[in-house]
Amino acid sequence: MKQKYFVIILITSLLTVFSACSLSRAMQMVNCDYSFHGITGLSWAGINFGTTSTDQSKLGAGTLAKCAKAIANKDFTTTIGITLEAKNPDRRVASIAGFDYVVLYQNKEIASGVSINKEDIVVPAHGSTIIPMNFSIDITDVINFKSLKAIENTLHFLGEVKKLGDNDTDFAIKIRPHIRVGKTVTKGAYIPIKSI
Repeated sequence: MKQKYFVIILITSLLTVFSACSLSRAMQMVNCDYSFHGITGLSWAGINFGTTSTDQSKLGAGTLAKCAKAIANKDFTTTIGITLEAKNPDRRVASIAGFDYVVLYQNKEIASGVSINKEDIVVPAHGSTIIPMNFSIDITDVINFKSLKAIENTLHFLGEVKKLGDNDTDFAIKIRPHIRVGKTVTKGAYIPIKSI
């Protein structure tokens, strides 16, 4: 009988230690410094603008035709891939389950979503981790597509996306870490992403 109680106490103690460790790692993630790291993808109208100029005068007739076709077909979705860097200044490991994100353009929310990972995102003690993030934006609320300058305005917008992370862009990103303790996931407060 004593052995049974010992096993129950041991299991309870281990669960308590595990939960405390998970909570400590999760709470440490709030103390991490988050910054923009880079753009991994930018596309609209079937064109990879990550490697293509957004200067209309430098685009070929084929690329401009694709842009015009996208507008005629009401294809107003831009896909953006970026990476964020989380730096852990502490001697303890930090981890989160994922995060909510909000993308702002000229102080107006233009995209939001959730990134939940199967495994926690871990930032080593006194180290850093690169976090990939992909999202799509329907730019109908940003660009006036009835204007004769629809292509020019869209290319300007894409040019602004390419400046993500610079101090002179109209874009801002906020994330809200999800903290996992055991099987429960709770949400922290929104943290602005710093420019590089």
